[in-house]
Amino acid sequence: MSRKFDLGFVLHIRRYRNTSALVEWFTRSEGRLCTIVKGLYRKNSTYQYILQPFNRLELSWSGQGELKTLTHATNAGVSHWLTGSALMGGLYLNELMVKLLNKQDPCLYVFEAYERTIEQMQQAELIEASLRRFEKILLKELGLGLCFQSVSMTGEPIVADLDYQFDPQWGLLPLSENSSSSSGGTIVSGKVLLALQADCYDESEIKRQAKYFLRAILAYCLEGKKLSSIHIWRRVHV
Repeated sequence: MSRKFDLGFVLHIRRYRNTSALVEWFTRSEGRLCTIVKGLYRKNSTYQYILQPFNRLELSWSGQGELKTLTHATNAGVSHWLTGSALMGGLYLNELMVKLLNKQDPCLYVFEAYERTIEQMQQAELIEASLRRFEKILLKELGLGLCFQSVSMTGEPIVADLDYQFDPQWGLLPLSENSSSSSGGTIVSGKVLLALQADCYDESEIKRQAKYFLRAILAYCLEGKKLSSIHIWRRVHV
């Protein structure tokens, strides 16, 4: 039986039968991958200490179907022990990828961005900006990458003092006098769009609006699926 080797991160673990587990991975060469880990919950299993989120691991697996069998896993880099807001941000990233990325669809660009984001979020002042960067990269992978400095249809430059509307079919459009939020698009100011383009969120209100704008686009991609990590985050910060 052939074995494959790769680098990856644990995205999600759920118990399977008595002592085993189903583990969702995000791997460098295969993208999202699901494996069964036999005996994970036995008392003498070393995997309980190794299969931790946000740590880069070297893994191997066997199997030809969609569900693989993990045959080996070991640490392959510095361990990242996220806490507080960084932990919530990391769980949010993991849940996004589980719900939005196809299985066994390689996306190296997203993998490298994920590694950078986990590293950067260890510094509290970088959490929000690094999350926004990752969201933009993920949207690009999903086919909704936007140029935040120009109108999608015409290429006209974004003006800070004007408002715009995101339409899933047409992209960024100028907000006309007859447009409204009831038309189904997400309204955003030109100032926020330019901040997203420059990755500059010095003003707290710009930071807040940029977050909700990108999450509105991601909500469209999720097609009604809810993110439990956001719900938990809101409860913690009440």
